[in-house]
Amino acid sequence: MAPNASDTENISTTELLIAAMTNDPGLYPRMLSNLPSKETIEDIHGRYRESRNASVGGEQQKGLLIELNREVSRFTVLVKIAAENDPTLPQKLGINLQKGKKSSSKVPLTAPGNFIVRHGLEHGTMFAKASHVKGGRSYHIEACEGDPSIESNWRHVATSVLCSKMEIKGLTPGTLYWFRVKAVGAKGFGPASSYVSLMAI
Repeated sequence: MAPNASDTENISTTELLIAAMTNDPGLYPRMLSNLPSKETIEDIHGRYRESRNASVGGEQQKGLLIELNREVSRFTVLVKIAAENDPTLPQKLGINLQKGKKSSSKVPLTAPGNFIVRHGLEHGTMFAKASHVKGGRSYHIEACEGDPSIESNWRHVATSVLCSKMEIKGLTPGTLYWFRVKAVGAKGFGPASSYVSLMAI
């Protein structure tokens, strides 16, 4: 599920997830069995310490270190997820989740430029494109059938990871639409582009 996906896409994704786990009840326990546990980390840590104390060195010690770092990294991801509901967990586990954060230095998203919309080959379909926005992970297209200066008239009609070919479907032929696009980054939506109008055919 993605924060910028449509309600229909999110509902469909959730239904597929529930159906998969209902059809195969063993999937969820199987997933949990592959997560890093205390016993797994303890075992690798012990073998790594033994190899260091014995001054084994070489590829064996290097391999154990890589394995240990991988399991601790995976465990840290779980702590990040759990910390959303219990912020005290990272500190209790001695894990600093703030380390390496550079979000404050990120450049804010800008409005996509050179936004244009053209008709597609099928009725009720259009294609849009705009300039790439630095930091944009996807593009959120909105349409308006009324006064474009009224914010409540705008609605989401498409999401695309490419700014060069954004497809818009389900438009009503003969209806004049206004369109605009916003880049979506790590912190949410950027400002909207200038809007353009085109009648669906």
